Amino acid sequence: KGLGFVIGVGGTNKARNCARVCRPAEIHDAAKEGRVNDVRELIESGVDVDQRDGEGWTALMWGSRVGDLEVVKILHENGANMMAKNDKGSTSLHHASHWQSEPVVSALLSWLDEGEGVNEQNSVGWTPLHWAAKAGSSSITKLLLDSGSSVNVRHVLGASPLHEATNSGDVEVAQLLLDAGADVNMTSSTGATPLLSAAYMGRIELCELFIDAGGSLTIRDEGGDTPLICAARGGFEDVVEMLIERGASVNERNNAGWTALHEACRWGRDDVIDILVANENVNLEDRNENGETALHLAAMYGASYGVPVVIETLVEAGATVDAVDSSGKTPTDIVLLSTRAEKDELLDALKPRIAT
Repeated sequence: KGLGFVIGVGGTNKARNCARVCRPAEIHDAAKEGRVNDVRELIESGVDVDQRDGEGWTALMWGSRVGDLEVVKILHENGANMMAKNDKGSTSLHHASHWQSEPVVSALLSWLDEGEGVNEQNSVGWTPLHWAAKAGSSSITKLLLDSGSSVNVRHVLGASPLHEATNSGDVEVAQLLLDAGADVNMTSSTGATPLLSAAYMGRIELCELFIDAGGSLTIRDEGGDTPLICAARGGFEDVVEMLIERGASVNERNNAGWTALHEACRWGRDDVIDILVANENVNLEDRNENGETALHLAAMYGASYGVPVVIETLVEAGATVDAVDSSGKTPTDIVLLSTRAEKDELLDALKPRIAT
């Protein structure tokens, strides 16, 4: 009797039956599975369109998450709260942006008041624009920017949408953000700028884009790494070469005293080492905080890569073979203490310059 009274006159027989057997949470399942008719019938049966599941999601959030425009339209027409947030503080616009549903993003923006919701931050500070940039969606990025999204807002890790576009590797999205006024030298909580991140990942097109936009070649992250040091560590010879051509100093040190050459030798980046030692300004004798030269590191880690080519390159370039580090060891001492099978090869590579 109570259910019949709630339904009232005009409810369909199917809706009446659904109201007797369906849980309110079934509207979430219907929305996420794109069952448009079931969503409509549940609403007609009296189910609250803003009913939340165990994690605070509404049916509109689920419809936005899966990108079902018809479901989203029905929910909107029946008064669904577009600004409702789940337990993580995300709105339907966050979900549609995150999962790259351009039609749903466009619809939500058209229904929201001008500027409403576009700069809403979830519990970890992400805006819809962060998600669009991370997803590499240029179309959604443009929609959000045209609706007033802020390009320089940071999430809890200090990253802006431009940082997230760098992570996705999308040049078009990065260009849209820069054109909208994104700060190319904004630093994250670790001190990384978009250029530092792009160099770390070897994304040369983005590196060039950021430099052209005024990205600093000398800026450092919390560890003191420059873009060149980041690129050398990763073995991205094309990025290393480009950064040097653009004016990056080959002898800059990080907080531990490591130069780009130290990093390249530590990780056996042969091609990067060739580029660096060919530079007339490189200092082969620079020492890190342990008093180690690049040759010390080549001797220490060279065997890990199975070949003596790094040592040979440095020796031929004029590196001092008998240089002593802070513990009193020469590169030769380091090789002699090694248990690597390649020990003899490494010693042979050092012989031309061993002091007598």
